[in-house]
Amino acid sequence: NLKDTVDKDIFINVVGGLKLNDSAADLAICMAIASAAAGRKLDEKLLDKAAKQFVGTYDFSGFCASGSSVTDTTRTVVDASVTRQGDRVIFSVEADGFLYNMVRIMAGTLYYVALNKIDPEQIKNIILSKDRKKAGVTAPAHALFLANVNY
Repeated sequence: NLKDTVDKDIFINVVGGLKLNDSAADLAICMAIASAAAGRKLDEKLLDKAAKQFVGTYDFSGFCASGSSVTDTTRTVVDASVTRQGDRVIFSVEADGFLYNMVRIMAGTLYYVALNKIDPEQIKNIILSKDRKKAGVTAPAHALFLANVNY
């Protein structure tokens, strides 16, 4: 079972400073996610605290977009963090597998934390609720990439 034998790392530019040499994908996600938070400096420490709430083995069905044919929605998130690299704020997550749009919904939930719509401490309860409506928006797929697969 691939879910049980593979660790995957995904990195997404959640929000960052825009530079003229940014790729179109970076620019798109930064603009889409940062638009409502324009003019505010992101608190990467607060977002990192929120991201840590994703770590553990849970039923992530509330972080899965409709239309998925997956029957087992339990995943183990080994690590989730938010770091700053210069003007960029980077969300990275490592897990034994991901559901349809799971990381995009996680990023959207962190976006809601940045906007003070969700308290970082609420994330664990959102996961346990299994209710998609309680999580954040689905972030755009731009700048989302699979960085590594470990067998």
